[in-house]
Amino acid sequence: MTMRMSLYGIIAILLVGVSVWFILQRNPGTSPVPSAAAKHSISWKFTDAGEDSQAIPHTSVTAVVDGTEYNAGTYTGNCSEIGASGGIDGTGLVQGELSGVQCYFAGGGDEIGVFSENGALVIKKGVLDEGSAEIPAVRGNFQTVMSVRL
Repeated sequence: MTMRMSLYGIIAILLVGVSVWFILQRNPGTSPVPSAAAKHSISWKFTDAGEDSQAIPHTSVTAVVDGTEYNAGTYTGNCSEIGASGGIDGTGLVQGELSGVQCYFAGGGDEIGVFSENGALVIKKGVLDEGSAEIPAVRGNFQTVMSVRL
């Protein structure tokens, strides 16, 4: 009787194992839900807008979302796209920002980003300040510049 129960136990374990294997083969798990950034192509164009009377450079910024260009404005300084660990504080994009650029001159500037808000995309502008030994860097106070038509 004990041998028969051991045999049934082994068969039961094998059946469970094979069943689990088949289930995993048919349904290998859920893939992550693609982010809003993965659903949209976002790039940036920078155009030299010259210098003002005090020799301060300016740059015109254009966001290109899914092939459509959006004039995001002209900003003081030179602009560059923010990478994963980029930006004046080295932290990359802020929460909700899908892609962004920072325009910077003499310790401060602006950040322009494409943000996902309530299922829509908006272009926002925020404040940059590199801070000092006593005051930490500032990056925030984003205000909507325009909505992106999807």
